[in-house]
Amino acid sequence: MNPSKNNAHYDEELEKLNDTGFGYFGSKKSQMCKYHQYAKYTYFHGATIVDVGCGPALFYEWLLEQGIKPKKYIGIDIHKPSIDEANRKHGSDPRCMFVCEDFLDMSFQENVDVVMSIGIFMVKFGTLRETKNLWEDYVEKMYSLIQDNNDGIVLTDVMSPMKGEYHKDEFMMMPNEALDFGLKLSERVMLDYTFAKHSYLLVLKGGKSEWHRI
Repeated sequence: MNPSKNNAHYDEELEKLNDTGFGYFGSKKSQMCKYHQYAKYTYFHGATIVDVGCGPALFYEWLLEQGIKPKKYIGIDIHKPSIDEANRKHGSDPRCMFVCEDFLDMSFQENVDVVMSIGIFMVKFGTLRETKNLWEDYVEKMYSLIQDNNDGIVLTDVMSPMKGEYHKDEFMMMPNEALDFGLKLSERVMLDYTFAKHSYLLVLKGGKSEWHRI
């Protein structure tokens, strides 16, 4: 992935966060709704979590505020200032590891329970086709980390064209396209529209056990 195109966007969000205590989401309410949407589907407490596009570790901070302590939290982002901020705040926490690297280039030795991403494909990386291909590569690798784990889960959000008007640099995908791709990886796939009509959560379960929700 070439991060140069979108670095300016994340520079602005990080600056907003540092100046006002808030950034990366349209509102504090939408941030909390998004986090609660993710938390419906798995236990994060005691889990090994890979957060792809972790930014400055906002989700990890929310987990701690809820009294949730993962076994291990691996945050990955291509935006170095965000990773620097995550390490500044939580680098001394033995549960955490934050790395500035492309997820597709990484290898993992850990037994992973949760692979998640929030908002990393809200903007395009190149053309629409290039971004869709990249999204598929990411989701396929995310699923590969948990596919043999009966309790493993992938959680990743996608923008829907149902939003109506949108910026030319935003990446959107029809829900049926995301569902069809998910079904190529796992028979246990769900789309969750409870956050907003213009954004859905793609949920992929690993292993062969029966589907269940928390």
